[in-house]
Amino acid sequence: MDNAKRKVIRILLLIYLIIFPFGQFLRYETNILGVDLVVHPIDLVALITVLVSFLSGFHFPKVFKYFAGFILTGLFSYLTYFAIQGNIPPVGLFYLFRLLLYILFFASVWNQVKKDEKLKDYLYNGLIFISLAVSILGFIQYIFFPDLTTLYFLGWDDHLYRLVGSFLDPTFTGIILTFGFILCLVRVIEKKEKKYIPLAIIFLLSVALTFSRASYLALGITTIYYLLRKKIFKTLFLVLSSLVLIVWFLPKPAGEGVDLTRTKSISARLINYSQGITIWTKSPLLGVGFNNICFARKIILNVDQEGSHACSGLDSSLLLILATTGYLGMLQVLRITFKAKGFVTDDYFGKAFKMVLLALFIHSFFSNSFFYAWIMGLLAILLALSYQED
Repeated sequence: MDNAKRKVIRILLLIYLIIFPFGQFLRYETNILGVDLVVHPIDLVALITVLVSFLSGFHFPKVFKYFAGFILTGLFSYLTYFAIQGNIPPVGLFYLFRLLLYILFFASVWNQVKKDEKLKDYLYNGLIFISLAVSILGFIQYIFFPDLTTLYFLGWDDHLYRLVGSFLDPTFTGIILTFGFILCLVRVIEKKEKKYIPLAIIFLLSVALTFSRASYLALGITTIYYLLRKKIFKTLFLVLSSLVLIVWFLPKPAGEGVDLTRTKSISARLINYSQGITIWTKSPLLGVGFNNICFARKIILNVDQEGSHACSGLDSSLLLILATTGYLGMLQVLRITFKAKGFVTDDYFGKAFKMVLLALFIHSFFSNSFFYAWIMGLLAILLALSYQED
């Protein structure tokens, strides 16, 4: 890879990090092939990065074949369901292409950093600071625009007195802020760099303000697991007690969203799970095609949610995989999980990736986190930093 192309890729990665925190603020809605689609600038930057990388002596990592297995399964599932059902909108293929894009984005970043430790540190810190930028935008929204109930008429959930930020969703904002906390915690523990402690405290406070119980669980369980393995009991007590005290004393002026005992969202989630299971039982081996949930809701359940931004997802990434790609897709995911872990380093990059992946796994039981574009991009970069062939 010549120096000119290497510089171009580094500039593109910088642009990616700069626009990342603006989240849904930069979304652009368009129509392609008769399908209403949302284009995010981070997707375009990731695509250009992949294309430039292909022109620069691209090397496929060995783990790519496992990811490719899931992509091919998803494509086969889509085409099979199309042959049976017919008249399926091609939106599922666009989602599948986005997933492939971020797998290739991981490979592109890895080609760039595999022999450059300084760039690895730069990107690791970059992930922390884009999480910090998400936190700052969230604080601005929480202080000056605490009432976002009017967004309900634009297809978003109505939130009141919660830190929602640029992603317009406290659940997704919460997991990205949780990632920021984990990255800081690993840096403090593994590298003994105490300068990251204030950042960790900021992330802890901002996660608390989301009132996202899924994010609380992801942060709490991951922290317990990591610090127990390290046998650092004092830090574990400080983190958990701080989170509990912050949540306890946070202002809760109005709205059900700040009530941690709320049941409305639990009921809605159970209905969502029930819909996903019903869709899966109609085609258990191959599913209904990645990602045809919105179409399947209309055909199988007679439920039309096209006006909602949550139409194409389920409140569980694992259930989404099962419903859209069936048993075969789930087997591919298990194959990736067990095969790919052998390629992750044991340094602080690898430990951070494993802890972030654990938090995401926990969070994905309550939200379609795995396939959120920003999370896929963040995970792709972190995997690139922690991946090794030997």
